[in-house]
Amino acid sequence: MIRKHKKSVLVLVNKIDGLDFNLVKIEFYALGFSNIHAISATNGIGISILVKKYFSNLLSITLNYNNEKYLYSTFLETENVNLRLFKNIDFIKIAVVGKPNVGKSTLVNNILDTYRMITDDEPGTTRDSIWNVVSHKQKHYVFIDTAGVKRNNKIKHYIEKFSVQQTFKTIKLANVVILMIDSTDTISDQDLILFNYIINSGCGIIIVFNKCDKISRSKKNDLIQSKKFNLIKIGDVHFISAIQKLDTNKIFLSINKTFRHSVQALHTAKLTKIMKLATEKHQPPIIQGNKIKLKYAHLGRKNPLTIIIHGNKLNFLSSSYKKYLSNFFIKTLKIVGNPVHFYFKNSSNPFLK
Repeated sequence: MIRKHKKSVLVLVNKIDGLDFNLVKIEFYALGFSNIHAISATNGIGISILVKKYFSNLLSITLNYNNEKYLYSTFLETENVNLRLFKNIDFIKIAVVGKPNVGKSTLVNNILDTYRMITDDEPGTTRDSIWNVVSHKQKHYVFIDTAGVKRNNKIKHYIEKFSVQQTFKTIKLANVVILMIDSTDTISDQDLILFNYIINSGCGIIIVFNKCDKISRSKKNDLIQSKKFNLIKIGDVHFISAIQKLDTNKIFLSINKTFRHSVQALHTAKLTKIMKLATEKHQPPIIQGNKIKLKYAHLGRKNPLTIIIHGNKLNFLSSSYKKYLSNFFIKTLKIVGNPVHFYFKNSSNPFLK
């Protein structure tokens, strides 16, 4: 029946665990097809070769979207490549993350203006990270819908564990992350864990409280005035209703601003001046008789913003002073929604061998 359509055919021979593929392959040539590939779907044997050999061209095709062409092959790259600044693409990658059933898929459907993501009141509907290309006001984006992240002791199945791992992997690939929180609930410890993971990954972050159509003004004020709210407010915060499409269009402005701040050009002279202002205002403490000296600073990388500081005995800097420096740079540079990471490099003594 397949042969009648005169299509290219790939035969996948599954369940090859413990078998000699070359012997297995001979039997299936009797079908009359030249492309035969053996896999174990359960254990993942042969899957990476399958993708590279047969599907790379298919997945890397140029997509026609709004009569414009975009190369959509980012997710085919290996994990050790920094995809955030991949030079062959010109769109911003936004991961939408949060606990299960906070409305991530509904928000992505709203942004795409189509019912592409399956939504349900039952938590855990989304199992994998799904990439979606969209244009808005002549700018191009990829919105990545992710599986909800549960607490470790709530994960009961290996598929759920895999889904959570995919979500964490997606965060590292994104330029900007939207952390969605259910406004009908309180800000949980799980939300804070996700927030800290995003910050440590160096992503720009936007906080979005969903389902605000279901809460009162006093409940909203209680959220804003809570201690946990102050812990997560480093960038723009939006109160929306994804299902009612309330204030969702404002998110694009925050995405553009957050991304722009993460890739801005920061010259060595400016960074060194800010560093010296910080040390003049608050000198590094003397630790165990060691006087710490910060000499100069320069930009190490963008998205995440990483500043390299050179000096003497920098390994004695306390975590609290590093936190002070981070806050000082963010405040002085007026950076919105982005952490600033530091790499401290001790100057070598040319007279020591």
